[in-house]
Amino acid sequence: MLQLERMSHSPQDSRLYLVFPHDSSALSNSFHHLQLFDQDSSNVVSRFLQDPYSTTFSSFSRVTNFFRGALQPQPEGASSDLPPPPDDEPEPGFEVISCVELGPRPTVERGPPVTEEEWTRHVGPEGRLQQVPELKNRIFSGGLSPGLRREAWKFLLGYLSWEGTAEEHKAHVRKKTDEYFRMKLQWKSVSPEQERRNSLLHGYRSLIEPAPLLPLERVLRWGLALVASGDGPLYSSPLCILRPVPAERDVSRTDRNNKFYEGPENPGLGLLNDILLTYCMYHFDLGYVQGMSDLLSPILYVIQNEVDAFWCFCGFMELVQGNFEESQETMKRQLGCLLLLLRVLDPPLCDFLDSQDSGSLCFCFRWLLIWFKREFPFLDVLRLWEVLWTGLPGPNLHLLVACAILDMERDTLMLSGFGSNEILKVRRRLPPAPPTYPPTQSWARPGPQYPRGAGAQCGIIESLVS
Repeated sequence: MLQLERMSHSPQDSRLYLVFPHDSSALSNSFHHLQLFDQDSSNVVSRFLQDPYSTTFSSFSRVTNFFRGALQPQPEGASSDLPPPPDDEPEPGFEVISCVELGPRPTVERGPPVTEEEWTRHVGPEGRLQQVPELKNRIFSGGLSPGLRREAWKFLLGYLSWEGTAEEHKAHVRKKTDEYFRMKLQWKSVSPEQERRNSLLHGYRSLIEPAPLLPLERVLRWGLALVASGDGPLYSSPLCILRPVPAERDVSRTDRNNKFYEGPENPGLGLLNDILLTYCMYHFDLGYVQGMSDLLSPILYVIQNEVDAFWCFCGFMELVQGNFEESQETMKRQLGCLLLLLRVLDPPLCDFLDSQDSGSLCFCFRWLLIWFKREFPFLDVLRLWEVLWTGLPGPNLHLLVACAILDMERDTLMLSGFGSNEILKVRRRLPPAPPTYPPTQSWARPGPQYPRGAGAQCGIIESLVS
């Protein structure tokens, strides 16, 4: 055996013998010939131990290149030698993209809103809508005229089918009306004794139902506390979303500056209450979570029918119900996608937010949770939502709207020396919603008047959702 092989003691274990062929350079020559490793293949083992992933895949790529060059047919007149060895430059692990040039922003103008006459032109002989993609594009680019919203929102929110006839729609409404009142009767028929044994229903009712009138001193004390804290009824912290608000209930504080809901005996509050409690019967797993009343309020304001508003609200919740899950995984994913978008659109702003411990964009939580309901004037929210409901150009347009808000506030954030606490309150610097009126009065009134200098902020939807 010694004539064929050469043996020596292992330097690490004297009981171990290492066996080498007499021609020990044959293997190294093979590696060198195949160009599996760099020219110096003596330290391949140590490199493999240090970084096995990179060393292995680098070797595989060289084997692939070798066989590709060896097996490809050679063009006429070309040398039949093996392909030349690669350069000695080290192979990069990843390509680092430092900057993406997006080019100048185009000038965009929104089209006129879809009118009732234009909508009628899309209705066929049996009441079936025609050229639906073209109609959705028009809604996306111009929105809807106020008088058309009550009808068109039922289609945008999936209550009525775009392909259905007028008779099919009537039958569908009758069926859904019966279904709604059956669910409503379920919680209406629960006795006080039963409710005491149903902590879940009792908890939903305590969050939703209007609160009784409070003594004046207690109201003033609560109002002063809000002014001192600078916060609104809906908490800005994601961790507080499931907590009830002291001395207030969700229905009794939803859009109370709107004449459609103002006043303690307003029937609109009762409809909000009944629809939200019925939704708890419709979706047992999700139930009611704080913030849902903000999503229902504009729908009821426009539809002005309890049953139709309920099913339109259910359609809206199909789009955003993940926002209200207790795990908040959907909200975390959306904030992560928003951060990725912002890193592409504005890396310096991302670096600034990171330096101020705001890189997680938690201050955008409420924007995405209730789709900017409290960030824009009420009538602008109606226009924004109907544009988003078209699903054009994709389901995540609301993330681009959030990027637009951050772009609008960019100079204020970066040039004002804001810390993390001030950044968390950036949403409060958006212009407040002006007073709004019920549909029977608002359309005859002049458009909302904004403070001087706020036009660009209030008109952000005009220039960006197109």
